[in-house]
Amino acid sequence: MNEELDGFDDPEIQVHIRKELIRRNTDVYLESFRSAIRHGENVCKALMLVNGGASVALLAFLGNVIKEFKNPETLHLLGNSMMSFGLGVVLSVFCAGTTYFSQGNFTNHAATGEESHLKRGKNWTLVAILCGLFSAISFIFGLYFAFQSLQAQFPLPIAK
Repeated sequence: MNEELDGFDDPEIQVHIRKELIRRNTDVYLESFRSAIRHGENVCKALMLVNGGASVALLAFLGNVIKEFKNPETLHLLGNSMMSFGLGVVLSVFCAGTTYFSQGNFTNHAATGEESHLKRGKNWTLVAILCGLFSAISFIFGLYFAFQSLQAQFPLPIAK
Protein backbone atom coordinates (compact mmCIF):
# COMPACT_ATOMS: atom_id res chain seq x y z
CA MET A 1 0.00 0.00 0.00
CA ASN A 2 2.93 2.30 0.60
CA GLU A 3 4.02 1.97 -3.06
CA GLU A 4 0.86 3.81 -4.11
CA LEU A 5 1.75 6.70 -1.78
CA ASP A 6 5.26 7.25 -3.17
CA GLY A 7 5.59 10.72 -4.62
CA PHE A 8 2.77 12.21 -2.54
CA ASP A 9 4.14 14.25 0.34
CA ASP A 10 0.89 15.98 1.25
CA PRO A 11 -0.74 14.11 4.21
CA GLU A 12 -4.23 15.00 2.99
CA ILE A 13 -3.58 13.40 -0.37
CA GLN A 14 -2.12 10.32 1.34
CA VAL A 15 -5.25 9.98 3.50
CA HIS A 16 -7.46 10.33 0.45
CA ILE A 17 -5.43 7.70 -1.44
CA ARG A 18 -5.57 5.31 1.52
CA LYS A 19 -9.34 5.73 1.78
CA GLU A 20 -9.72 5.07 -1.94
CA LEU A 21 -7.54 1.95 -1.73
CA ILE A 22 -9.56 0.63 1.21
CA ARG A 23 -12.80 1.32 -0.68
CA ARG A 24 -11.48 -0.43 -3.78
CA ASN A 25 -10.34 -3.47 -1.80
CA THR A 26 -13.67 -3.59 0.02
CA ASP A 27 -15.55 -3.47 -3.29
CA VAL A 28 -13.46 -6.36 -4.64
CA TYR A 29 -14.05 -8.37 -1.47
CA LEU A 30 -17.81 -7.73 -1.55
CA GLU A 31 -18.09 -8.69 -5.22
CA SER A 32 -16.15 -11.89 -4.56
CA PHE A 33 -18.46 -12.66 -1.64
CA ARG A 34 -21.56 -12.05 -3.79
CA SER A 35 -20.11 -14.28 -6.48
CA ALA A 36 -19.55 -17.08 -3.96
CA ILE A 37 -23.16 -16.74 -2.78
CA ARG A 38 -24.46 -16.92 -6.37
CA HIS A 39 -22.38 -20.00 -7.08
CA GLY A 40 -23.66 -21.68 -3.92
CA GLU A 41 -27.24 -20.91 -4.89
CA ASN A 42 -26.67 -22.28 -8.38
CA VAL A 43 -25.20 -25.51 -7.00
CA CYS A 44 -28.21 -25.99 -4.69
CA LYS A 45 -30.61 -25.38 -7.59
CA ALA A 46 -28.70 -27.73 -9.90
CA LEU A 47 -28.70 -30.51 -7.31
CA MET A 48 -32.42 -30.07 -6.74
CA LEU A 49 -33.03 -30.11 -10.49
CA VAL A 50 -31.06 -33.28 -11.25
CA ASN A 51 -32.39 -35.24 -8.28
CA GLY A 52 -35.97 -34.05 -8.75
CA GLY A 53 -35.82 -34.62 -12.50
CA ALA A 54 -34.47 -38.12 -11.99
CA SER A 55 -37.30 -38.87 -9.53
CA VAL A 56 -39.94 -37.67 -11.98
CA ALA A 57 -38.35 -39.56 -14.87
CA LEU A 58 -38.17 -42.74 -12.80
CA LEU A 59 -41.83 -42.39 -11.79
CA ALA A 60 -42.84 -41.92 -15.44
CA PHE A 61 -40.77 -44.93 -16.45
CA LEU A 62 -42.29 -47.07 -13.71
CA GLY A 63 -45.80 -46.02 -14.65
CA ASN A 64 -45.27 -47.28 -18.18
CA VAL A 65 -43.46 -50.57 -17.59
CA ILE A 66 -44.24 -51.77 -14.07
CA LYS A 67 -46.53 -54.58 -15.29
CA GLU A 68 -43.72 -56.02 -17.40
CA PHE A 69 -41.31 -56.48 -14.50
CA LYS A 70 -41.03 -60.12 -13.54
CA ASN A 71 -38.01 -59.98 -11.26
CA PRO A 72 -38.84 -58.78 -7.70
CA GLU A 73 -35.27 -57.59 -7.27
CA THR A 74 -35.90 -55.06 -10.04
CA LEU A 75 -38.63 -53.29 -8.08
CA HIS A 76 -36.54 -53.39 -4.91
CA LEU A 77 -33.60 -51.74 -6.70
CA LEU A 78 -35.87 -49.16 -8.36
CA GLY A 79 -37.26 -48.35 -4.90
CA ASN A 80 -33.70 -47.83 -3.67
CA SER A 81 -33.07 -45.58 -6.64
CA MET A 82 -36.18 -43.53 -5.90
CA MET A 83 -35.16 -43.20 -2.25
CA SER A 84 -31.69 -42.02 -3.27
CA PHE A 85 -33.08 -39.38 -5.63
CA GLY A 86 -35.61 -38.27 -2.99
CA LEU A 87 -32.88 -38.01 -0.36
CA GLY A 88 -30.86 -35.95 -2.84
CA VAL A 89 -33.78 -33.51 -3.20
CA VAL A 90 -34.16 -33.20 0.58
CA LEU A 91 -30.43 -32.64 1.03
CA SER A 92 -30.40 -29.97 -1.68
CA VAL A 93 -33.24 -28.19 0.15
CA PHE A 94 -31.19 -28.36 3.37
CA CYS A 95 -28.22 -27.05 1.39
CA ALA A 96 -30.25 -23.98 0.38
CA GLY A 97 -31.61 -23.50 3.91
CA THR A 98 -28.25 -23.75 5.62
CA THR A 99 -26.82 -21.32 3.07
CA TYR A 100 -29.48 -18.83 4.20
CA PHE A 101 -28.50 -19.29 7.87
CA SER A 102 -24.83 -18.99 7.00
CA GLN A 103 -25.29 -15.70 5.17
CA GLY A 104 -27.49 -14.37 7.96
CA ASN A 105 -24.74 -15.00 10.49
CA PHE A 106 -22.09 -13.42 8.25
CA THR A 107 -24.32 -10.37 7.86
CA ASN A 108 -24.80 -10.17 11.64
CA HIS A 109 -21.04 -10.44 12.09
CA ALA A 110 -20.48 -7.56 9.66
CA ALA A 111 -23.09 -5.45 11.47
CA THR A 112 -22.11 -6.20 15.06
CA GLY A 113 -18.51 -7.44 14.84
CA GLU A 114 -19.30 -10.34 17.20
CA GLU A 115 -17.03 -13.30 16.59
CA SER A 116 -19.77 -15.76 17.58
CA HIS A 117 -21.72 -14.82 14.44
CA LEU A 118 -18.64 -15.44 12.30
CA LYS A 119 -18.09 -18.85 13.89
CA ARG A 120 -21.74 -19.83 13.41
CA GLY A 121 -21.60 -18.58 9.82
CA LYS A 122 -18.60 -20.79 9.12
CA ASN A 123 -20.30 -23.77 10.76
CA TRP A 124 -23.47 -23.27 8.68
CA THR A 125 -21.31 -22.97 5.57
CA LEU A 126 -19.70 -26.31 6.37
CA VAL A 127 -23.14 -27.90 6.86
CA ALA A 128 -24.31 -26.44 3.52
CA ILE A 129 -21.26 -27.83 1.73
CA LEU A 130 -21.78 -31.26 3.28
CA CYS A 131 -25.47 -31.26 2.34
CA GLY A 132 -24.54 -30.40 -1.24
CA LEU A 133 -21.85 -33.07 -1.34
CA PHE A 134 -24.14 -35.76 0.05
CA SER A 135 -26.90 -34.69 -2.34
CA ALA A 136 -24.53 -35.28 -5.26
CA ILE A 137 -23.46 -38.63 -3.79
CA SER A 138 -27.12 -39.56 -3.35
CA PHE A 139 -27.71 -38.83 -7.04
CA ILE A 140 -24.82 -41.11 -8.00
CA PHE A 141 -26.23 -43.90 -5.83
CA GLY A 142 -29.65 -43.40 -7.42
CA LEU A 143 -28.10 -43.84 -10.86
CA TYR A 144 -26.27 -46.94 -9.67
CA PHE A 145 -29.45 -48.54 -8.28
CA ALA A 146 -31.38 -47.70 -11.45
CA PHE A 147 -28.66 -49.31 -13.55
CA GLN A 148 -28.62 -52.38 -11.31
CA SER A 149 -32.40 -52.72 -11.58
CA LEU A 150 -32.23 -52.69 -15.36
CA GLN A 151 -29.48 -55.30 -15.26
CA ALA A 152 -31.63 -57.47 -12.99
CA GLN A 153 -34.60 -57.15 -15.37
CA PHE A 154 -32.63 -57.50 -18.60
CA PRO A 155 -29.50 -59.53 -17.85
CA LEU A 156 -26.79 -59.37 -20.47
CA PRO A 157 -26.02 -62.72 -22.04
CA ILE A 158 -22.60 -63.98 -21.12
CA ALA A 159 -20.49 -64.84 -24.15
CA LYS A 160 -19.21 -68.41 -24.12
